[in-house]
Amino acid sequence: MVVLRGPSILNAGSTPLPLGRCLLPAGFPRPGGPAEFSPRREPWDAGKSKKKRCPLPWGEGGRASGRVRGTFAKWEFVAPHVPTCCYNFSMFERFTEGARRAIFFARGWARQLGSNQIGSEHLLLAILAEEDSAPYLLHPASPEEILSTVKNERCLGQPTSEDSEVPLDDEAKEILKLGSAEADDLQEQEIGNEHLLMGLLKHRKSYAARLLLSRGISPLTVRERLANVRKDPSIAARTNKRPFFPKDSTWQELGIAEGYAGPKLFYNPPSETMIVQVAGNDAEIWHPTRLYMKHKDAARYSQVGDPDEWTSFDSPATSLKQPLLAYNVKAWHKTGDVIGGDWKGLEVLNLKSGIVECSIKTGELISPEQFNDCWVDTPIAISDDGKQIYLTVGLSFLEEDAHRSKIRHVLAVLDLTSKRLEPISTLRGTFF
Repeated sequence: MVVLRGPSILNAGSTPLPLGRCLLPAGFPRPGGPAEFSPRREPWDAGKSKKKRCPLPWGEGGRASGRVRGTFAKWEFVAPHVPTCCYNFSMFERFTEGARRAIFFARGWARQLGSNQIGSEHLLLAILAEEDSAPYLLHPASPEEILSTVKNERCLGQPTSEDSEVPLDDEAKEILKLGSAEADDLQEQEIGNEHLLMGLLKHRKSYAARLLLSRGISPLTVRERLANVRKDPSIAARTNKRPFFPKDSTWQELGIAEGYAGPKLFYNPPSETMIVQVAGNDAEIWHPTRLYMKHKDAARYSQVGDPDEWTSFDSPATSLKQPLLAYNVKAWHKTGDVIGGDWKGLEVLNLKSGIVECSIKTGELISPEQFNDCWVDTPIAISDDGKQIYLTVGLSFLEEDAHRSKIRHVLAVLDLTSKRLEPISTLRGTFF
C-alpha cells in the first residue's frame, strides 16, 4: 500500500525524487513546445460512487484503485509491473504557466551557479525572472540586490553540464508543498508564483526565506501587497521584460574565440568528446575555420591544435570505436580582394592523449596509377580499427590529346599506414 499525501512529491519512504531532465512531469511544456498542459492520464469516472479507478499516470500498463477522502488518497496497485514511486500529478496540473516556467528557470539558475540540486535561492531567482510584480512585493529589497547576494553567497563554482540531472532539494520540495497549501487556504484552484513566494517565506529555515526576512520582507507584508495587486492589477502591470533570466553562456565563456558562427557538432563515443567546427562570420575580417573540443561534462572548449591565421582545420570525421579525430588542414592566401585555399594535409588526432598519430601532407598520398595528382576533399568516417579513413577525394588526370588536366571526384578509402588511396565509387552530379 502506498500513501500519497496532498501535494507531496515523495514516495512512501520519503525519499526525494528528481523531476527529470526538465524538472517537470510528462506533459509539461518544454521551451519551444506547446503552452497548454496535457498530462497522460484520463479523467476520473463521473459516477457518484466513492470508489474510482484510473490508469497509472506513467503508462505502465496497470491500473490503480482506491478511495478519495479530502486531500488524502490511498492507492492499491494491481498491475503486471508495479512502480516503486509516484509523482503527485494533481499538484503540477494546478500550476499556472508562469509557475511552470519558474520551475524551469530555477533549474537554469541552479546550473549557472554550479549546483547539482535546485534550492530555495534558485526558486527565488526564478520567481524574480518571471514576475513583474516582484519589485513591488519585495520592496525595500531590490531584485538586483537579491541576485548579487545570492551569486556572492551561493555560487558553488563553474556552471554544471547541460546534460546533468538537477533535482529539487528538500527545501525546494517543502516550498512547493507550502505553496500548494497557500492556494488551498485561499480556495484558489491554480497555484501561481505568488503562492510559491508565500510558500518560500513560510519555510523560515530556508536560505531564501532568511535572506528576505533579513531585509524586512515578511509573509504578512507580502500577503498584504498581494491583496493590493489583486484589487488593482495596475500596481504591478506586466511589462514582458525578463531581466533575471538565467543567462546562457556566451561563446567566449565557453572558450570559443570571437568572430565565429555556424557551429557544426560532432561526437566521439569512445572518448566522450564533443567536437565543434566554427566558421568566420565577420564581414570585414577573414577568419579561417576552427575546431574546438571538450569532454561532454566539461564546462569549456579548447581549440584543436595551434594553426596560424592563414591555416584552417575543417571537415572533421570520427570513429564509433576508436578515440580518433581526422580533419583537413588547408593553407589560405590572399590575392587582391580574393582569398583562396589549397589542401595542405590530413591529420589524425588521438582524443584521449592529445597526440597527432598520423599526418599526411601534400604529395604523400599514393593515387591510383591512371591519375597524376590527388587531394582530400572531405573526410567522412574512420574505420572501427582506426587504420582506414573513408573520404571524398579529387583526382586529376591528363587525357590523350588534351592540353590540360581533368578532375574526377570519387569516394575512396585511405590506408593510413601505406597512405594509398583505393577508389570505391565515382561521384557523379554537381552536389558533390
